[in-house]
Amino acid sequence: MDNDTLRRSGIRGHKLYRVWRSLRERCNNPRHISYQYYGGKGVTVCREWDCYEYFFKWAIEHGWEEGLQIDRINNKVGYCPSNCRFVTVKEQSINRSHAHLVTIGDETYCISEWADRLDVPYSILRDRATRSSYEEVIEDIYYNGFYYKTGGHYKYLTIDGVRKSFKDWAETIGVKVTTIYDWNRCNNINYTISKIKEYLKRKSKTTKEDDDLYFKSKLALSHIEYYIQDIKNTLDSSNV
Repeated sequence: MDNDTLRRSGIRGHKLYRVWRSLRERCNNPRHISYQYYGGKGVTVCREWDCYEYFFKWAIEHGWEEGLQIDRINNKVGYCPSNCRFVTVKEQSINRSHAHLVTIGDETYCISEWADRLDVPYSILRDRATRSSYEEVIEDIYYNGFYYKTGGHYKYLTIDGVRKSFKDWAETIGVKVTTIYDWNRCNNINYTISKIKEYLKRKSKTTKEDDDLYFKSKLALSHIEYYIQDIKNTLDSSNV
């Protein structure tokens, strides 16, 4: 089908035309910004998809929707019907062969996955990594929490190996979340951690004292019940 016919049919004006043209450019045009990751690595487009009409028909029949991107199932194989699918941007970033993988402990994920797991915007990780590295940034957030520069507070804190949000720490130690925000805003994060530890220790001590009091109360109650029963037995004996 020639260009005039494609234009008249309306499929050349379809968004899939840009998808088709883009994948061919990055595989065939050395001047394309992404050629080093595709054509430069030997990634090709099958001869069948030299014809846009065939590509358009395949895409419509295989679940294309606006917002999805074409993705190769096996990154060692080129673009062809048996090796392609349509996925979200996030799914595609995970599948890329040049995705940056970071390992913390025994967990390994790409940057976008770490952003989800840490509940941190991807843009924050990217911006901080320009001043150090993704490994250092992710490790710091993983163990020490996430600090909002604009808001001036940590979203998460890790204390003695336990990672919780400010809200959860507030519930744990029995204070309002605004109290923790005030500690951090007026002092620093080390002060905030020390205050939370202080409350945890105090709560632990209180819990122990409560347990002791409960035990003593139960013991006293058992003695009282014993004496009451003894009095009842004595009265019953005297009536007889």
